[in-house]
Amino acid sequence: MKFIIYLTLLIVPGSFTLASGRQDSTSIRNKVRDSLSARADYYILMATFNSAIKPADAVKSYKKALTTAPVRNELWEADVRTEIGKLLFKLKKDEAIAQFIKAESLYKKQSNLRGRADVLDMLAKIYEKKGMLTEAQKQYTDLYKVHMEAGDAVFAGNVASHLSDVFFKKKNYDAAFSYAAMAKNSYERVCRRDSLGSIYLKIATIKRIQNKPKLAEYYVINKALPYSSSADDFKGRIRSFVFLGNMYKDQKSYSQAKWFYIQANTQSRAIKDTSGIINSLLNLSVVKALIGNPVLAKRDLAEARALAKGTPYSDLTEAFNDRYPTLLRRLGLKDLAAVTMKRSADPGDLPVQKLLIHDQTISPSSTLVLSD
Repeated sequence: MKFIIYLTLLIVPGSFTLASGRQDSTSIRNKVRDSLSARADYYILMATFNSAIKPADAVKSYKKALTTAPVRNELWEADVRTEIGKLLFKLKKDEAIAQFIKAESLYKKQSNLRGRADVLDMLAKIYEKKGMLTEAQKQYTDLYKVHMEAGDAVFAGNVASHLSDVFFKKKNYDAAFSYAAMAKNSYERVCRRDSLGSIYLKIATIKRIQNKPKLAEYYVINKALPYSSSADDFKGRIRSFVFLGNMYKDQKSYSQAKWFYIQANTQSRAIKDTSGIINSLLNLSVVKALIGNPVLAKRDLAEARALAKGTPYSDLTEAFNDRYPTLLRRLGLKDLAAVTMKRSADPGDLPVQKLLIHDQTISPSSTLVLSD
């Protein structure tokens, strides 16, 4: 009986296959195509499984899927190449760039803005990390345009803001200002108040470095602070107060500087921001010493050190000690100053050291010139 069943299975299907072959050869091609599609799906599944634990194997599986798939859908191929690029980037392989470029081209042909944004972001970061600023700038600029076209004004603003930071670090302040202005325009489209507060503060910082203090003051008082306040962005308000305090200290308007540092201190205490409290106390100790109130200056410094002791914020007081060793001596903290001077003598403290030739003491009538 088993022999008859086996013989039937051999003969009958052959007859049907012969007949169907005469009638429709397309079905055979469909079966082959379906088989290849199944294999491609299998490779995708294996790549997904290995991505986290065996990224190199995952790359091989994705590439096999690309070569196996009988019909290439451009969006599907772009997605696969994007995943390959991300894995190669993780493996620190330069081939990642080629995969991302191909994926971006495919997404662009299909007008897929989300896919383009994802790939352009990766390309820009890779070029920036490699120090290829011109290429990074091009990718970031394209990314900005894609976000704007997609209606993602906040993301576009964030890209422009990042470019502003990049050029600021390069001391190209004109370019930094241009990109900050682009970010501002993007945030204004959706009235993103906290972001507007931050970007106006960035613009003010640029203007301060360009020796335009009046403009810097205007952008903070009339733009950054109001936007931060309306957005309940306490951190933004604190940054604005510190900025104004530093600027007035540079101008030797110590009473005004003190007022803004007090505002920063009050805001920091309101939200229990320990680092903000410590920073504002350190700034207050400097301006109070400059005004001629050594007792109050020493009190603020002592409170800052007490708050920082045994915490991750101790580096704030150590950095302060490195910057102002002469001030520490003038406040009677000579032991601490001696340790600091051995570790690091900050050139910014030299103007103060010159005043110590005769070992003067701080009095209400004396004025110190300190770095910030």
